[in-house]
Amino acid sequence: MTPRPFTVHHSAYAKELFVGVIRAAELVGMRAEPVTAALVIERGLMWYADGFGESRQQLQLLGQLRWAYVYPISVWYAVDVARWEVQVSRYLFAPRRPR
Repeated sequence: MTPRPFTVHHSAYAKELFVGVIRAAELVGMRAEPVTAALVIERGLMWYADGFGESRQQLQLLGQLRWAYVYPISVWYAVDVARWEVQVSRYLFAPRRPR
């Protein structure tokens, strides 16, 4: 049996936030890290969305709300395993704080 990828949908708000994440990263001198993180997140959502990150709560209609963090980006999304769909709602820029 061939692995089946999840269909990933991004809200318009999530797309705007993602652009803001890239801009915020560039302002603090990060260029490669957010691009690498975005690729890891994309693969995780497509191939392992129901196990990627952490479960936050069950949703009535969309399945399960989940959160994942890949330095320096965090993502909030809902997974509907029955339909093999992912709804991305939010991206946040979260770099490490200096000690």
